[in-house]
Amino acid sequence: MLAFLLTTTLQSPKFVDSDLDGLYDRWETEGFGPIRPSVHGCNPKRADVFIIFRMRAGMTQAKIQPTIDRVKEFYADLPFTNPDGSKGLNMIPIVPEPMSKEHNAKDYKQLYKEGMPEEWRGLAHGILVDDSPGGGGQCNRPDWCGTGYNWMTMVHEVGHQFGLPHDPMGARTGSPFHPSLMNYDYSYQLGGKGEAIQYSPGKFSSMRMKENDLNETVPFSLEDLQFLASRPYYFKLQKLDEKRTAIDWNRNGIFGEKHIRADVNDGYSASYRGQVKLEFAAGATALAALGPTLFAIYPDLPKRDDYKEYAFRALTRDKSGKLQVQAIQNGKAMPQQTLVDSGVAGDPTAISVGDTIWVSYPTTKGYAIQAFRQTGSQLSETKFLSEADPDAQPTLVAMPNSVALLIWNEKSMRVSLKSISEASSPAQVIDGLESQYPVGAVWNATKQCLAIVTALKQGEKSGRLKINHLRNMGGKWKIFESFWVEGEKGSAATSWRPQVLLSPDAGYMIFLKGSYADPHQGGLNYLCRQIADKTMSDGWRTKMLGNEWANTRSVCGVTNYQGDIAYAVRWHAGVGGAEDARLSVSLRASGIENEWLTDFDEVGYIFKTGLASSLQSVRDEQWKPKKP
Repeated sequence: MLAFLLTTTLQSPKFVDSDLDGLYDRWETEGFGPIRPSVHGCNPKRADVFIIFRMRAGMTQAKIQPTIDRVKEFYADLPFTNPDGSKGLNMIPIVPEPMSKEHNAKDYKQLYKEGMPEEWRGLAHGILVDDSPGGGGQCNRPDWCGTGYNWMTMVHEVGHQFGLPHDPMGARTGSPFHPSLMNYDYSYQLGGKGEAIQYSPGKFSSMRMKENDLNETVPFSLEDLQFLASRPYYFKLQKLDEKRTAIDWNRNGIFGEKHIRADVNDGYSASYRGQVKLEFAAGATALAALGPTLFAIYPDLPKRDDYKEYAFRALTRDKSGKLQVQAIQNGKAMPQQTLVDSGVAGDPTAISVGDTIWVSYPTTKGYAIQAFRQTGSQLSETKFLSEADPDAQPTLVAMPNSVALLIWNEKSMRVSLKSISEASSPAQVIDGLESQYPVGAVWNATKQCLAIVTALKQGEKSGRLKINHLRNMGGKWKIFESFWVEGEKGSAATSWRPQVLLSPDAGYMIFLKGSYADPHQGGLNYLCRQIADKTMSDGWRTKMLGNEWANTRSVCGVTNYQGDIAYAVRWHAGVGGAEDARLSVSLRASGIENEWLTDFDEVGYIFKTGLASSLQSVRDEQWKPKKP
C-alpha cells in the first residue's frame, strides 16, 4: 500500500486542497488509498480529519463509542466556516481491531509501527487508547499519541498532533488569557464547566502584559473575562464599563493598580526557570548568595557508585557522608568543592550575612556550625563550632544583629534557640513550641518578630504547617501569635523541614515537600504563598512547583537571589537511573516572568495550517523514496 501511495503521489500533478485539511480535493472525491468517499463521507469543500482509534487489548468499540461520539461532536462545533458554508471540522473515526495482549506491556511510543496502520500514515491521525477513563496522555508524533478513553484528553493530545503547544503559539510562557484546553489551566474545565473547554479562538490575542509590570485595568468586558473568577485562578474582577474590567492581580483587595509584580499564571503550577544542573546529592540542598555568586551546599555519599542503590531522603547518623559546595556564576556551575569529607549526617542549612556564609548540619555525634568567606568560586573556612547532641537537627536564621540557631530535638520535638554570634549564649528551650520535624524560620522585619514554621498533628492530619511569631520579652523568646497555614480547615502539610522566605509585600512563601507516609518516597514540592485575600483558604494560595513529573525524595532549598528566588531540587528518576539524585538549581523561581502574557487563535491555525502541515510532515518522512 505504501508503494502505491508513493508512486501515485509522485507521478500526479499538483493537487488542489480547497478546504486546507491536508486531503487533496481529488482524494476526497475519487478516493485514494484507504479513503473511500462514498463510505467515509469526506468533502473537498469542508475540512475533514480521519482519526484512528487503536484500542489496547481488552477494549471494545462499545466501550469507546461514547467517547468517539463526543470527540466528533467537539470538532463539529469548532467556530470556523468552511468553503461550503458549513461549520466546524468533520471527524471521521476509523476503529481497527484491538491490539493483542502481548502489546499491553509496551509504551505507546513503542507501538507506533504495530498500532498505526501503514495505509493510513500521512492521511490520518492516530490514538492508542488505554482501558482507562482518567485524564493524562502523551504525544510524540504529528500522527500518534497515547491516552485513556477520556474525550478531553484525546482532543488535547490530537491538538499537539496539529502542532499546538501548551502555551499560546509564539509566546514563551503560559497565560491566564489563553482559554484553551491545550493550557493545563483549562484542560478539563473553563469557567468551572467541563463541557465548555475549547481550542482558543484567539479573543485575547491583542493582549500584551508582563508579570513584572502588570496593569489591573484590562480592555475587555467583564463577561469576556468571567472565566478568570473561576478555577484555577479565582481572581476578583470588577466591572469598570462595557469594555473594561479591573482584575486584582496581586490579590490585595485593591483594584486599579499599575506597574505591579505578581505571579498570575500559576493556575496549573508555580513555575521556575533558568535551570542549572549540578552534581549528585544525597539529600536536601542549602542555598546562599554572596553578591552575584550563588552557592549550593549539599550532602554527598562517600562514593559515586553508592547512588546506584541509594533510596533515601537524606543522610543519617547511621549512614553518613560528605558535604559539598558548588558555586553558580554567570548562570554556569563551577567545579565541586568538598567542605567536609566525612561525618555529615543530615541536611545542611545556610544563610549569608554580610560577606560570610554560615552553614550548619547534623553530624554523627551532634551538629556543626561553620563560617565561610568567598575566594573566587570557592569557600574558605573562617570559623568552626560543634556540639554533641545526637538528637539535634539545626536550622540557621539571620536576625537583625546576630546569627541564631534553632535546634529541633528529634526525641522531645521541642525547639531551642541559640545565638551563635555570642559565644557564651546558652540555648533557650522555647515554651510551647514543638514540631514533628525540623523547623523553618525567617526574620519578619515588618512585624519585627521571628517567624518559625513548625509541622504538627492537627486532629488526624499529620505535619500541618503552623506559623509562630516570637519576640524577645525580658530576655526570653516567647510566642505571641500562632496560626495555621491555610487556616484551621486547611490541609497544607509536609513530612520534613519547610523552607520559608518573605515576599516583597511581607507575605510568607513556604516551600515544602508534600506530606507522604514514607518520607523517602518520591513526591512533589509545593509553594504556600500568603495573600491578602482572606476569602481564599484563609489568605493562602498553594500550588505545585513545576509539574507532576518533578518528583524528589528530599525537601527543596531556596534563597533570595538577584531580585528573584533561587530554588534547588534533587531529582527522583528511579533508583540507579542516570539522573536520579541529580541536583538542579533554578535561578528564577518567583514565577514572575519578563515575558508577554497573551492568547493565540488556535482554531484558525488548525484549519489554515495545522491539519495540512501535520499530515504533510508524515508524508515527507515516510512517503518519499530513500536515497540510494
